[in-house]
Amino acid sequence: MNRELRLIGCVDNDICFVQENAIAQCKTYRQAVRLSWDLRKNKGMTLRTLAEIIGGYPSHISDYLAKDDKPTRRNLKAEYLHTWSLAVGNYCVQQWLAKQDRLTYLEEIQAQRNAA
Repeated sequence: MNRELRLIGCVDNDICFVQENAIAQCKTYRQAVRLSWDLRKNKGMTLRTLAEIIGGYPSHISDYLAKDDKPTRRNLKAEYLHTWSLAVGNYCVQQWLAKQDRLTYLEEIQAQRNAA
């Protein structure tokens, strides 16, 4: 997959949305997490730095991004999603989750605002 030009429209703190066709290619949560990392804005960021930013451990980050998807691998916890997005600069994982519920991320935000 061509990873170039996959980020679109940015919002607060320059966190960008990922093109829908890129999200659609992710069949699993773990694939969405890996795509989010692949599309990170700071290509020089290390796993250790990412771990420090989100408050996790480098070994856990390695598990989140491992391509073998063994059942023993850890998954990115929901409590880290916001800081993960800030660190990588995109909403890829949240968009994938919203897609699973057949919502666009914008619809999700609008629904939350309407509920308040």
